[in-house]
Amino acid sequence: MHSIIATLLASSALVCAFPHQGSFQHRHFHDKRDSAAVHEARDATSDLVIASGKKLAIAYTPFTTATKQTCKEKQDIQSDIQEIAAKGFSTVRIYGTNCQEHEHVGEAAKAHGLNIILGVDIGRPEEGNGIGSKYVDGIISDITTTYQRNGWWDIVTLVVYGNEAIFSGCTSVGSLASGFSATKALFKTAGYNGNFSTAEPMNIIAEHKDTLCPLMDVVGSNIHPFFNPQTTAASAGTFVASSLRDLAAYCPGGKAVINLETGWPSGPAGSGDPNHGPVAGPEQQKTAIKNIVDCAGDHSVILSWTDDMWKAPGEEQFWGVHSIFS
Repeated sequence: MHSIIATLLASSALVCAFPHQGSFQHRHFHDKRDSAAVHEARDATSDLVIASGKKLAIAYTPFTTATKQTCKEKQDIQSDIQEIAAKGFSTVRIYGTNCQEHEHVGEAAKAHGLNIILGVDIGRPEEGNGIGSKYVDGIISDITTTYQRNGWWDIVTLVVYGNEAIFSGCTSVGSLASGFSATKALFKTAGYNGNFSTAEPMNIIAEHKDTLCPLMDVVGSNIHPFFNPQTTAASAGTFVASSLRDLAAYCPGGKAVINLETGWPSGPAGSGDPNHGPVAGPEQQKTAIKNIVDCAGDHSVILSWTDDMWKAPGEEQFWGVHSIFS
């Protein structure tokens, strides 16, 4: 068993949880919100049980800070991975094969003792991609060939098939399930015998748990406290820890759970809901990230290493956290 999975199975690592208050709301990429009830997250710091916490993983994309997707050079990617390891993270999550990230990150992770959460991007049907397309087949082939050839399967702790693909309308639940199973078989043929998951918001997991729970070896979700209108920076970790307990309840049976994407934006300063809940800003980001690490650091992938200026203008650009970790 990979050490990361053993850690995830240790439910005692989850602290700061508050009583169940409902389901998770999620606003991501296109400012969408579902219609489910929300947790009423408390923001009184006296209610928080601060634990030492551990930095499990960080999300990484191989792009420069330019306003379009410009690839970093190989040496810059490898330098980033070295710094991620030096800051105490055990794992890095990548999303696909852009800029040969699967290869460059894999080589650097192997050299610096990091594990990898590999992502399989399933594309968008309107772009001629999607499940079963040459685009997705090519990604699967690139990853499996590279990791089999280099003997890197030992550092892969999880493969994540799709990222919010159902939530964003890129695929149906049935199509994701069939693609998930087929992809898992291809990875197994290439020598990977580890764990598989997918990444969807909590409300999607809850709605489709009968299909999704049996598929996942590790139950994954993207849990973003900033997109819950009743959560402040001071209660971000409390919200994440409680949501992870809900996630475990959606998929009973003792499977490990993981928050595959979480964080807080540093800008644009003052954006959000200053009257009732989440507010973006550098200090708010520091407060939120500390609370997340303290409450659920052993179960969370922090988004992200650097700001993503290639994304649409607004909050989505300012999630970089590399400067706030020592």
